[in-house]
Formats: sequence, C-alpha cells, structure tokens
Amino acid sequence: MRILVFPYFPTNPYQSLLAKSLKSLDIETVFDKKEFGLLTLLTKPRFDLLHLHWLPSELHKKLHLLVKLLLLEARGIPFVWTVHNLTPHEPRMGNLWIGRWISRRAHAIIVHCQTVRDTVAKAYAIPNDKVFVAPHGNFIGFYPKSLSRLQAREKLGLAKNDFVYLAFGAVRPYKGMDELINEFKKVPGKKQLLIAGPPLNSTIRQTLEQLASGDRRIKFLFRLILSADVTDCFMSADCIVLPYMNFSTSASSVAALATSFGKAVLAARIGCIPDQLGDSSLLYDPRDVDGLRRGLEHASELDLKSIGKKNLLKAQELSWDNLARTTEGIYRNALGER
Repeated sequence: MRILVFPYFPTNPYQSLLAKSLKSLDIETVFDKKEFGLLTLLTKPRFDLLHLHWLPSELHKKLHLLVKLLLLEARGIPFVWTVHNLTPHEPRMGNLWIGRWISRRAHAIIVHCQTVRDTVAKAYAIPNDKVFVAPHGNFIGFYPKSLSRLQAREKLGLAKNDFVYLAFGAVRPYKGMDELINEFKKVPGKKQLLIAGPPLNSTIRQTLEQLASGDRRIKFLFRLILSADVTDCFMSADCIVLPYMNFSTSASSVAALATSFGKAVLAARIGCIPDQLGDSSLLYDPRDVDGLRRGLEHASELDLKSIGKKNLLKAQELSWDNLARTTEGIYRNALGER
C-alpha cells in the first residue's frame, strides 16, 4: 500500500513518527508534493490513497486543493482527512464551508479523541460513524535528554530558584499568548514565563514584546526551537501552559510533549487535552475569564512532580504504533479491503 501524505511539514515530528510506525505494517508513506501536482493527477497518480492533513489558509490554495480532490474522485482514488483544527489557524472567508465540502467527500475523518469527534461531526454536519478516533502518540525518548534542570535554566538565562512556566510552540494569534502575558503580570512572586517558538510575523512579535515591557520576569525565545533546545525548554520548566481557546493538534502536540517529559500542564478544558492527561487538576473552564490567572497562581501551590508522574504514565499508553494500527484499518476500509 502506497500512501501520499499532504501537506508535509518536516519540522513537525508528528507525520514522520506516524510514517515510521506505518512502515512496520508494510505501508509506504510518500511525502513528495510533486506526486500531488495537477499534471501527475491528470496522467497517472502513483499512490493508492491520499492522507490529507492541514488545509491551506489562502483561498486560492484552498480552491486549488478542491480541484485536485475532484480529480482524485474522478480517478477513484480515496482520501482520508485528519482534522487537526476545525478551521485553518488564521480565519478566512469560507473556512467552514470548505471543511464541510471536504469532509463529505472524504472516505473517513480522523481525530484524536471522542470530544473532538463529536465537535467535528456536528460542525461539518456529517454522520458520527464517518469520524474515527485515533489517539495522538507520545514523544518519549524522541528528544535527547542532556542537561539537568539547573543546567538548562542557566543555558536559557532563567533564575535557578524561580517557578518557571513554559509556553511552547510557534507563536500565532489563536494561541492566546497576549492573554497569557496579561494574566501572568497579575501573578506576584518569584516566577518566570518563558515563551519559546517562532512568531508568525514581526507584528505579533512586537505586540507581545510591548505587552511584556515592564515585567522582567517574561522571557522570549523567538526562533525555531531545535531538538536539543526542546529538551532544554521542557527540562527547565515547572509547569507547561497552553492558553489556547480552540482545539488544535498544536495544543495536543505540546500536551504530548509535556506529558512525555513528565510535566504538569495548565490549560483550558478543551479538545483532546483532558484525554491526554493522567492528572487534570490544572485544567480550567474556558468560559471562566479568571481561569487562566487562577491556574497560574494555583500551579505553584501543587505537587507538580506527582502530577507530572501521572501524566507520564498516561503518555506511555499513547503510542504511535497504536495510532498506526488504527490508521491502517481506516486506510484498508477506504480502499475496500475490509
């Protein structure tokens, strides 16, 4: 079986780890975007099934994708879609309509938990039995562990005895970093906030830097975080903060990273995050306007090592092999082999 994955982001280990587990099931995963070009689709596609992941944000790219999916349909080549976000990160006209169009033509929809399954089925007006749950894998052992907690803090310029919150990942508007900064500034004491990841653009960077001005406890690491630095960021932190207000695989991936490092997670009770945690004592109601601030205050009072151990045990249950086996069944069903 030859599966084309589109689009492919080499900096995100999600797709490569899934592909590695699929390979053990004799499923070849192809990432070459040329194989999804119009000319190839018009002549002779060289794959059995398309696995669609993230949708483009720009309208013209969305329309281009729809044309390609229609060509696949005409050739009898099925596709499945992993819905990482209900709509693309940056809001655009027609996002929900296009999501519904694609979901109705897909042979199957994949999500990472039951809560999101119900949300997607309702939003896209499709039957629940078309949406399959395949839990997100963990990152245990993927990133090298080298420095100790204190060494990592020294490398990153963090105080060795302060309580450190980490907000990790590409900095985009929907992730709520502006709210996090505003709420953190209300929390007194020897605490630090590290926001680590590349900003979407210079405007976002300047906006966050302005918000943080006057509070020297806030530190930015505005760049792509390489593998060794990922370990340093998580090793240095006491608590991982996810101030997201909408479900996304970005949130699930950071939660998976946090639990893989045995860390406590402070987040709104949304999407798949509750399913990923072994201890949900730091989750708050997203409708509570003071939930994030109270969570920041409460985190430093808890036994975070115990919470982290429970989260690590939960992470150990969520393997890429399990995700691959579920995905294989979905592929074979789409191809009429089951």
